[in-house]
Amino acid sequence: MTTNEDIGKTLAIGDISCEELYDNGDFQFETDEQGYFLIRDGKNILEEYQEGNVTYCDVKENGDIHFETDEQGICLIHDGQNIMEEYQEGKSENAGFTDNGDFFFETEKQGFILISNGVNICSEVFKIKQESAFASGYESERVDIIDFEDDTGFPGYKFVTEGDDTVSLTYEEVAEIAGVSPTETDDKKTTTDEGTGEVVEEAEIQTSSGEHRVVRRDSGQIQVFNLETGEKEVARPILIQFSDENSIEFDRKKANTRVIGKKVLNWVREH
Repeated sequence: MTTNEDIGKTLAIGDISCEELYDNGDFQFETDEQGYFLIRDGKNILEEYQEGNVTYCDVKENGDIHFETDEQGICLIHDGQNIMEEYQEGKSENAGFTDNGDFFFETEKQGFILISNGVNICSEVFKIKQESAFASGYESERVDIIDFEDDTGFPGYKFVTEGDDTVSLTYEEVAEIAGVSPTETDDKKTTTDEGTGEVVEEAEIQTSSGEHRVVRRDSGQIQVFNLETGEKEVARPILIQFSDENSIEFDRKKANTRVIGKKVLNWVREH
């Protein structure tokens, strides 16, 4: 039986590197001349979406395909569609899903954009928050930072504009703007007392700042807790500190908290 790996190797020109065979049978590889390929069902599925050689590719746990080209920037294929195309203006520099299931990306022209249930939350948020001093001038504003719950402990998002003005929205407020009822929001995820989804992996780690417990949930969410007090901690700086102290390599420009957390858990498992 011919596999995706067999087919991929017949398409390659030159030496193959960055080979990865995913659990679903997808085969990913890179060549210097051609860039990245992702072979699924006997064909390179990136061809349908890419413009130019693919310089980075990753398949997410939910099946989404995350890739990058010099021409397009970052692209995200979800349910067979490049969901960037409807919203972005110019080359995208950052993209992904939040733990709440909303989608975000960044372009030089637009700043950050947050999409929930097909609604551009960043274009609506300041119309709702009229008490914000900069609300009336939002059309000329950029959102330069979106802080997520993992990084802030706030159950929602904090939007920071280029003028350093801040608006905070809870997940419930975002759902209301996006036209999603509380029941629909609840149906999307399973909540526990500490996070979103069931714990599928955890490990204890030691850094120069203390001892911590790293948790990965079936939603993909990564959390870090203080081992002594049990309190939730800001995950990303602790994961980066542990990675630095143990020479765990990753691309800081592209790696989000989930990626770093998985690398840390893999390192602990192997050591």
